[in-house]
Amino acid sequence: MKVQRYYSAAIKVVPFILGLFFFIYSSRMSFGTWNNPGPGLWPTCLSVLIMVVSVMLFFTDRNGDRKDDESFTTDSRYSLYGVLSLALFIVLFEQIGLSLPSIAVFLFWTRFLGMERWITSILVSLGLTAAIYMIFAWGLHIPFPEDQLFLLFK
Repeated sequence: MKVQRYYSAAIKVVPFILGLFFFIYSSRMSFGTWNNPGPGLWPTCLSVLIMVVSVMLFFTDRNGDRKDDESFTTDSRYSLYGVLSLALFIVLFEQIGLSLPSIAVFLFWTRFLGMERWITSILVSLGLTAAIYMIFAWGLHIPFPEDQLFLLFK
């Protein structure tokens, strides 16, 4: 019973702390305007949303006796793998561009986390990477770091 109480408290406190952490760091960036958003606008909005939801959870679940919460199982590690692969993507994106990290992350997510066949994973990874490039780089003209894969073809 004591473990359940700690688990219930962690469900409410951990998202708030994460939201606060990201709020502090994203508020250091410029917000811009709604018509011309800066790099700090959307991370700040999302971190505030996370904090609001965690506060709402605190007030709606005061007893901590919710029976519909999912418990941690051995399959919970897949969520951690997804988050860690996203962190690796961010580091690699800054170093070598978009194409190779996004292909690798999409391949990891579809093949190993999604348990898809290799051919499906490869096609989805290539297709999503191409779609991201077409939408953001060519369509919206958002600058990306210099892509090492494209340098091979120059």
